[in-house]
Amino acid sequence: MDLKDLTIFKTIYETTTLNQASKILGCTQSNITARLKKLEYEFKTTFFIRSYNGVKITEDGVKFYKFALETLNKINTLKQGFINQKRKVLTSELLLRFVVIDNPNYSLTTTDIENKKTGEIENELIHNYYDQVITFNSLNSFDYQLSRTEELAICLLQTSFANNRNLPILINRDKACPLRKLSIEQTSNDKKMVEIDSLENILHLVKIGKGIAFLPQSLTEQGYKAVDKTVYSIQYYQYDHK
Repeated sequence: MDLKDLTIFKTIYETTTLNQASKILGCTQSNITARLKKLEYEFKTTFFIRSYNGVKITEDGVKFYKFALETLNKINTLKQGFINQKRKVLTSELLLRFVVIDNPNYSLTTTDIENKKTGEIENELIHNYYDQVITFNSLNSFDYQLSRTEELAICLLQTSFANNRNLPILINRDKACPLRKLSIEQTSNDKKMVEIDSLENILHLVKIGKGIAFLPQSLTEQGYKAVDKTVYSIQYYQYDHK
């Protein structure tokens, strides 16, 4: 039995659909199905009954899920004991810059911080263990429990020396980025939008007067100014490993 098969089984069990499991795991549904059949053949049983709208879990599937969960948790615990004693935190580029770095609870001497695009976080959790996850997306995982919900104040910003509303709206190329979604929702169809590959590049382009963007309001203290007085709120979540 391949330990990766336990992760595949666990994901199918928690999503109850092969299609969703394949998306989370980042592989084809045919590969997921083949690995599941191999696992069922090895244990001489059926864990799931397939149907047009998902899978139904058998009694043996419930038993095997408990085994898979316990095994994966023990492996993660053992692995962390071998690697280091630092707390591991996973977050997005935006939250890293405007929430984690400014928070005294996250010292770099005691915390390893991993930075991923918002759309990559769920897939990252399939492959690696983290003590804490700070994300814009709610997690549907038995491994993590919600510990805190906060809001980030957002407004449309430009550089301090610019006053041109005809500048393009800069949006993140990451389609899961909440600022991208807000930008599209709040921008009229006749306004030009330009996709940029990272938050850092968006900040730089706004700062030199090449565009405007929806960004955290706290930047008004660092040489940026609001285009108007409207302030939006984006919710984010903190999850702790059980």
